[in-house]
Amino acid sequence: MNIGKSIRDSREERGLTLRDLEARSGVAFQTISKYERGVRVPSLGSIERIAKGLGVKPEKLVAQA
Repeated sequence: MNIGKSIRDSREERGLTLRDLEARSGVAFQTISKYERGVRVPSLGSIERIAKGLGVKPEKLVAQA
């Protein structure tokens, strides 16, 4: 599993849309979509902000990848 799939799975488990996660994390929904589709690789800072928006530790997203 890659980090994009980890982000998508965690987001969907919580019933969040890309826009919801954008509001919670401060990362643009277009950027999150690119991460989820594997078009871009998130920086450590983005991983931390997305994890915070999802209410998980960053390690959870990376460990599943």
